[in-house]
Amino acid sequence: MTLARSDVSREASWTPPRHVTPDARPQTLDACATDTAHDAWSTYWNTLPFRAELCRLEAEDFVARLATVVALQPQWRVLDFGCGFGTITALLACAVGEVCAWDPSPSMRAWAQRNAGDRANVQIVEASSDRRLVGDAEPYDLIVVNSVIQYMSVRERRLWLCRWRDLLASGGRIVLSDLVSPRHRMWHDVTSLWRFYEGHGRLTDVLRQRFGDLRRYRRARRVRRLSSVGREELRRDAAAAGLAVELLDANLTYRPHRIAALLRAE
Repeated sequence: MTLARSDVSREASWTPPRHVTPDARPQTLDACATDTAHDAWSTYWNTLPFRAELCRLEAEDFVARLATVVALQPQWRVLDFGCGFGTITALLACAVGEVCAWDPSPSMRAWAQRNAGDRANVQIVEASSDRRLVGDAEPYDLIVVNSVIQYMSVRERRLWLCRWRDLLASGGRIVLSDLVSPRHRMWHDVTSLWRFYEGHGRLTDVLRQRFGDLRRYRRARRVRRLSSVGREELRRDAAAAGLAVELLDANLTYRPHRIAALLRAE
């Protein structure tokens, strides 16, 4: 999910990350996305319908995979960055002490509030200038960034890597999942979707509900292609932000051709 979907005011201030050079610091987060502030992805995410059962299956699958990489602790404070409908947020809240969730899309934040906001240990963050996203609040033991990077520009990705680094508690980690490699093709995603739901006996539901979503997704991609990142490029960008990268053996969603990584402060 991209910064282009942000509803942050142009006047909203932003404390720049420590690792960003002064001449690279935008005055606001919107400043790095002005050319795409109302792009096709904004429309896509703000109008995407909530498919409750299908979203639940995907969220449960992701959290189960995440648990094989990171042992979630009951005292942890977690940031679900790009939380979407909030189904992953709700599941994380069952395993950790506190979850803050943010998404640039007003529609996604509203859905996250409905699906997870009633839990006592969940906070839905409304603006990227909020103190919980600029380092003025208690740091995070884990930052989850699932299926988000591909909607960012290169500049946005580098800025957020710095920001995430500054939000980490000592020993904290960042999980990046569903990164798109330069060799990515859309038919990979369609095949993976088909196999995942066929394995769960929900192929009929996908044919009835999700293929309309896929058509809209394809139209948005024609306007603005997904942003890919290679493994070495990710290492370089992370190192510049003061982060060490551990590439995982497998992605953390049902899309096996995509990339996942675990980042720690150096």
